[in-house]
Amino acid sequence: MANEEFPEEFEEISKSEKKREATAAQDIGEQLVELDVKILKDLSLPENLIEAILLAQSITARSGRKRQLQYIGKLMRHLEVEPIKQALLSLSYGHQKQVEHQHLVEEWRDKLLDGDDAVLAELINAYPSLDRQYLRQIIRQARKDSQTNKPPKNKRLLYKYLLDIIH
Repeated sequence: MANEEFPEEFEEISKSEKKREATAAQDIGEQLVELDVKILKDLSLPENLIEAILLAQSITARSGRKRQLQYIGKLMRHLEVEPIKQALLSLSYGHQKQVEHQHLVEEWRDKLLDGDDAVLAELINAYPSLDRQYLRQIIRQARKDSQTNKPPKNKRLLYKYLLDIIH
């Protein structure tokens, strides 16, 4: 009977639910503290929250940092957290894609340095815009560096070149 008299919007949230929401907000705040300043500014967060996050990043004492994180959680409770969660997810997804791309480039580099000419032909077919002569030269020099125990300067050059070519 009481539910019919009071609409759902007036239902009281339990203490446990409030605590879960506060903990979730603090967890998101902790993720924000780990971000770079430039990324924080792109998220269009309130100025007082950005200041609190920057302060937390500068605190090295464990107890002081914990208090600051709790304060950030308190500020987060007054915000709509869902857009911030989505932004953090998209950032992590973008980072994951970047890491996968770097691993792909590393695989190509390692296969090329192993000496298989079929891999070189496959790469040339897949990416016709690359400079074949320059690529062969870097591969040859990187192999030579590896055999003579020189620093891997040409191996890094090969990686950078492949990183620019492979999309």
